[in-house]
Amino acid sequence: MKFFKLICFAVCAALIASCASAPTIKTQVVHPPLADMSGIKTITVVPLELRYAPDSTGKKLVNVLWSALGASYSQDKFTTAQFLTSEFVRYIQAANLYTVVPYTDKLLTSVPVQVDAFLTGEITDLTVSDDSSWVKEKRNGIETKVTYYTRSVRLEVSYSIVRAKDNVILFQDKRYYTQKSDKTEYKLALPAVQTLSVVAATKIVATIGRVIAPWTSFETYELEKDKLKDPRMETAQGFVENSMFDRALTTYADIYNTTGNPAAGYNAAILLDITGDTKQAIKVLEGLLNNTTDSNLKNKIIKQMARMQGKADEQQTLRNYAK
Repeated sequence: MKFFKLICFAVCAALIASCASAPTIKTQVVHPPLADMSGIKTITVVPLELRYAPDSTGKKLVNVLWSALGASYSQDKFTTAQFLTSEFVRYIQAANLYTVVPYTDKLLTSVPVQVDAFLTGEITDLTVSDDSSWVKEKRNGIETKVTYYTRSVRLEVSYSIVRAKDNVILFQDKRYYTQKSDKTEYKLALPAVQTLSVVAATKIVATIGRVIAPWTSFETYELEKDKLKDPRMETAQGFVENSMFDRALTTYADIYNTTGNPAAGYNAAILLDITGDTKQAIKVLEGLLNNTTDSNLKNKIIKQMARMQGKADEQQTLRNYAK
């Protein structure tokens, strides 16, 4: 009988704990572009390959010779830069927010400027590493030492988005990616440098999506459980559970403004952040932090403020980095 009572107590405790758990919001959050692209409608990609283009017949012949010998010189950079340029154009067009204006030399010197922004960049590193290792394998019943070869290409690209009218850098980034080949018994069977660098270039350029266009992520937010038993808090939670965030925010804000309920204030701040007003959310949390004596809630507020401040300062941090 005592054992049965113990089980009942455990079940009841679990139910109480589940009821007392804080409501959570799992939602898709839309983030603004990392670059400040306001006012930008047309973009020109300045060909990255311009700085690597052979400038004479003699230089072209030398490049061909070095390529034939398996060396990595300007020909590899030229070809990789060509691919980078075409990929940047493709990703900007795919954002479906801007018109890509084909590059001409006149665009850099035209007055007035005929395009809103330029994307320009360079390959800051293109390193090729050929490695070998050996293993013992049985072939035709005989243990044989077999050598395998692999090739890796490390590509590093620096690029900037510059506003044309005043040459302000809207965004600047440096990315690298290392692409490694499968192993092969024959060194001559290793893939060409350009084959591996093209794969690396694709990975690098793909990161521009978040720079120039809004992007989404799925995030989970934990709200604060009401301790004052205000019936309106249940109403607000119902709005949350039905993803009616605007109505939930209005209700939480009204409760906080009229009663000072700390849970309502905290939840209102979370919803402000979710609906895009991060700066106001931080202000609400700052006020709440100064007025609450609940140490657990204070810790939650501090963590949320740190996250929100990082989010609010992200664009300014990137602009400072660009300088």
